[in-house]
Amino acid sequence: MSETDYEILLNSDLGQWLEQMLPKLPDGSPDRENEKAEPVHDLIAELAEQISGLKSQQSHLQEDCRQWLDAILSSKRSMLPKKLASKRWIEIEPDDFIIECRNRKVKFTDSEIIEVVKRLRRSREQLDPITLRIKVTQRLVEMIVYRLYGLTPSEAAHVDDEVTLRR
Repeated sequence: MSETDYEILLNSDLGQWLEQMLPKLPDGSPDRENEKAEPVHDLIAELAEQISGLKSQQSHLQEDCRQWLDAILSSKRSMLPKKLASKRWIEIEPDDFIIECRNRKVKFTDSEIIEVVKRLRRSREQLDPITLRIKVTQRLVEMIVYRLYGLTPSEAAHVDDEVTLRR
């Protein structure tokens, strides 16, 4: 996260609400006597529930597509590249899937190719927005926690850099 992301949050309506709930002392440290952290914790809990629901949706969509794809590919599994045989299909583009299969001489009828590409594209169209919402919501929770602990934008950027290095 760049400092700008956190500053945007702090200057937003949500940031202003957080400021009211989590006031600071003149030195910039959290004013623990006057803070109202419970509503902030409730917001974090609600966002966590949303993430959980989104991940459940994501998992169901992935499993539906995996089952469908397994049925189509069951006779061709031994010929598939490892990243496809290990069910990591969602990580590649549908066209790349077909190219990989053709390079490996996996035989598909034209109708199978069309069906596989359509299904993978449809699955990606459904999954991509869910995946994005999960990432954005997780990021929002991180930034709210930064504010809960009274981090400055530069401190938040430092934490993000450390987390990125450890991944």
